[in-house]
Amino acid sequence: MRILRRFFFQIIIILAFLFNGKKAFSQCDFTTPSFVVDLSLQPDSVWIETNTARLDSCCFKQDPQDDCIMFVVTLAPSIGALYFSVESPQPSISASQFHINCDSTEFSVQDTVCIEGFTPPYTITYCKPGNDKPDYIIAGIGAGEISPPIVVSDACTDTITATGFVESTLVWNSVYPGSYGAYNYFLSDSLAEDTVIVTPTGNYPDSVQYEVCGDLSGFSCSSGAINKCDSTWVYFVSSFFVNISPQNPSICAAGDSVTLTANASGGALPYTYLWSTGDTTQSIIVISGNSGDYWVQVKDTLECAGVFDTVTVVEFIVPISVNAGSDDTICTDNPFVNLNGSVTGVSTGTWSGGNGTFSPSADSLITTYTPDSAELATGTFTLILTTTNTGSCPADSDSIVVTVVVAPSADAGPDQNGCFGPLGVQLNGIVSNTSGGVWTTLGSGTFSPDSATLNASYLPSATDISAGTVTLILTATGSIVCSPVTDTAVMTILPAPAVNAGVSISVCATNPNVTLNGSVTIVPGATWTS
Repeated sequence: MRILRRFFFQIIIILAFLFNGKKAFSQCDFTTPSFVVDLSLQPDSVWIETNTARLDSCCFKQDPQDDCIMFVVTLAPSIGALYFSVESPQPSISASQFHINCDSTEFSVQDTVCIEGFTPPYTITYCKPGNDKPDYIIAGIGAGEISPPIVVSDACTDTITATGFVESTLVWNSVYPGSYGAYNYFLSDSLAEDTVIVTPTGNYPDSVQYEVCGDLSGFSCSSGAINKCDSTWVYFVSSFFVNISPQNPSICAAGDSVTLTANASGGALPYTYLWSTGDTTQSIIVISGNSGDYWVQVKDTLECAGVFDTVTVVEFIVPISVNAGSDDTICTDNPFVNLNGSVTGVSTGTWSGGNGTFSPSADSLITTYTPDSAELATGTFTLILTTTNTGSCPADSDSIVVTVVVAPSADAGPDQNGCFGPLGVQLNGIVSNTSGGVWTTLGSGTFSPDSATLNASYLPSATDISAGTVTLILTATGSIVCSPVTDTAVMTILPAPAVNAGVSISVCATNPNVTLNGSVTIVPGATWTS
């Protein structure tokens, strides 16, 4: 029971009178002491006014010597009756009457008056001769009341309760938002229950206002039971979750530790924490040698069942490291990189950094990489090996640089044929993307000045000449990573022509004509000259 005391005199100000005239204060003179009594939010409260003398007139003033006082009372919607009393000093009850809203009905002080039929606010006027300053006591009687607002999570339920009503007459309804009764399906029951369970389902608003109506318990007026209503709010909060971070907690080396933190969301703050270790803080520290499973339970102020999360802490005894191997050089005629990486502390890693393909996969420590055309054209690229499955510990990485060498080429020149005299066959070999070349023969001749001279001469042997043809091979040399490249030229050796002018003869000056009898082989003819 609350008691509200007013120790000062509240007079309706003259300015209000000037604007509203007698219409606003037709129940009393504007000089009559007047008080506003607001019990709309405090149905169980008592209002007391002290040390105020009555003055001038109000409606139904019986005696010219009477002085009056007025109270404008606002009650909670669930109030069924109004109580008014005068005490200290207490007047003769039978001779002390008051009126409500200037109705002609007289009520004795200390009467409990059913307010049914009166329009709020309820204006009490009380007149009595004398200049005493008693206590004036006003209270609402017969209040039905609903429990205060509650907060409910969609993972929980809660109850709202109505008191001061006849249970069998109770009717529950949602009044906002939506149409009347739109959210009654959140309630366990809507009829003849003084306690209902609220269970949010589906899509729910931020809040719902619920109203309960019923007959006031233990109280009735001459017309019978008094039916009143009261309302409260139910506020809804989002689902309640918790996650432990980091997600894959790890102790990275002997002597290290890892911090586990419970990150809760939703529900209603503040949160409380309970770890499997017995700690009640939001975070705990797990030190080396204590790997294993850890759980946390978090509760909010809704007192629902808590939410849980569990993680497994792993410990790396050996420091995490990786070795991608040595830098490598490849040739465009065989563009494959054979990778042979290794890791410690963990057993897995993954390759990255290239635009080509890994076979069998980038997650194999030992794998083959095939670069794409752009990497081959650039001439160099980098491949990176990074450890995986390191939990919350930092990964280690290592890289290799791959250099691309363009494959060499060789051109032995065109095939040739001829008699090839004592100077042999003149060669003109060409090589590219390499430092040099070397000639070889499938015959038995020799190269002059040597076989490493690209424009050397080839001197066929008698066997070569007898065979009639010989194949010469030019091989590009000087590349370590590229495969040998060769080209061939075929030399066709024609036999040398023979000529025979015959035997020498003598002639007489008187007869200068000489008969010649020459012969040739291989060629179709010959020419005599002198």
